[in-house]
Amino acid sequence: MADTPDSTQHYWPFPSGPGQVVTDHDWETMATQWQANGVRGFPESGGVPSAGNTGLYAVRVSNTQIEIQPGVAHIAGHFYELKIPKILDLDITGSTGWDGSNIRRDLVTLRLDRANNNFRFVQLKGAVGTGTSMTLEAPGEELPLVQIDVVRNVGVTTAPGDRRWFLGGHVRPIVGQYGWFDPSPYNGELGVDVVGSRLVVGKNGQWVSAKEVFLNDTDSAVVAQLQALQSQVTSLQGQLDTAVTDLDTLGWQLSGTQADLDAAEASLATARSDLAALQPGPWTNVSFLQSNLTNYNSTTVLQVRRVGSVVFMKGALARTDGTALGSYLGKGDNLLQVPAGFRPAGPQYFAVSTYNNTDLQHPPGASASMGTDGIIRLWVPPNLTSRSQIYRVEFSISWMLG
Repeated sequence: MADTPDSTQHYWPFPSGPGQVVTDHDWETMATQWQANGVRGFPESGGVPSAGNTGLYAVRVSNTQIEIQPGVAHIAGHFYELKIPKILDLDITGSTGWDGSNIRRDLVTLRLDRANNNFRFVQLKGAVGTGTSMTLEAPGEELPLVQIDVVRNVGVTTAPGDRRWFLGGHVRPIVGQYGWFDPSPYNGELGVDVVGSRLVVGKNGQWVSAKEVFLNDTDSAVVAQLQALQSQVTSLQGQLDTAVTDLDTLGWQLSGTQADLDAAEASLATARSDLAALQPGPWTNVSFLQSNLTNYNSTTVLQVRRVGSVVFMKGALARTDGTALGSYLGKGDNLLQVPAGFRPAGPQYFAVSTYNNTDLQHPPGASASMGTDGIIRLWVPPNLTSRSQIYRVEFSISWMLG
């Protein structure tokens, strides 16, 4: 007979001892940590999901029926699977919840029914507000599936709207260098390319760089700040001009107007100072830490400059004698150093581009690292057989100052 679990702690599953006593509550407690509540699938922009993404979505059968499609879901540590389509009869009666167009917006949910030890589909009448709210009766133990717009004395005349909440996913490590090595992702799945050192996202069955999915608005943010400050300068200049006019025409109010003028001039100076801080600084050369390294040519000088708190670096690295860079790749040698005032507050890692002696670009995989001392090192995957053919490394990177 198994030992009774300690009243102060419990651990499971084990083949003997208190850990072999596992109840349905214990399994629920553990499974709740595995996955948040949701339906297996992914969100889409339209109200009706595409083929292959209809798990537990419902299609209209008639004015009084919908058909819920097969799918799976997790709710509060419990698992549900609908194996074949299920018809749900709708209640289109009722005296409340109708709007001025005689439409009631109902919500169909999947609910964990603890009293009867099962799951059931529930129609919540009027649970959807006028496009701004959605009310569940059993939060935490109920998942929204579809919205149905019921026409009074008629029923459902349009396709249900997709209101499903979806399961989360894990971050998958991939090789990335050769796409056929890696499993096909689902839309929105996150991955890390451990060879290319980049974040990737699943899009239409392919792994793509996160920058193709997520907007990098660093440049637009700088422009927006410049425009906002320029507007302040223009506005304050107008205030200053008005104050000067008042001073000329209303001499007896000189003291008060002069105070306004001083305040406007101070604000104008502050705005101009802020605007100047966001203007691009001059390009400054990067130092070479190896005597036989140099710029690739006169148009690819390795330089950095600041735009506010952002540092940009450009240029290309080569050997002075024009031979391959292979001996400097992946060994951790100190190659370059960024001047003081341009260095990051923490370690940085960047993807760089490599080329052979005929200007053909190599497959991705090379990267650069930089510490707080501004020293730059180059790295390539250990299995890259073509490192002896790399003659040029190009930098087009940026980072934030601390």
